[in-house]
Amino acid sequence: MSGPAALSGLTGEILPTAAMLAATFFYGVSAVLGRTFRDTDPIVSATCQLTASTLLLAPAALLLDRPWLLAMPGTAAIAASIALALFSTALAYVLYYALISRAGSTNTVLVTLLIPVGGTGLAWLTLGEAVGWAELAGMFWIGLGLVVIDGRALRRLLVPAPAVRPRSAR
Repeated sequence: MSGPAALSGLTGEILPTAAMLAATFFYGVSAVLGRTFRDTDPIVSATCQLTASTLLLAPAALLLDRPWLLAMPGTAAIAASIALALFSTALAYVLYYALISRAGSTNTVLVTLLIPVGGTGLAWLTLGEAVGWAELAGMFWIGLGLVVIDGRALRRLLVPAPAVRPRSAR
């Protein structure tokens, strides 16, 4: 995502690349730690997680953004922020913890592999962006990877189905 130039020396891409790698690492850690919440109500887990993150980030947001110096946002921006907070964040975390309790943390994290597929599809559908062979190939490899990880399709191919005897032979 940052290109080979970031590896050849100190460029402006080092900090964003490091942030991306740290986020990826902690996302994996969160999946492992998410197993401990398996027996906790998903609403409680989501509420605690969002409350803790708000309390941790609020001081930094206040110091860095100084919201009291910014112009008051319009009604559309406030409505969009509320919709994002309720549906794309709060509801998403409730579903995330519910999936962890039902399917396990590993299977829940596999859903993130579908994000590029969904993003590409939505960009094509809503923005009219072109979908070329590279995007289709990427979607194919993601789908194939999910099929291999799941294992059920491979088991059907490798393990022959039991022979069914005719009714008269029973």
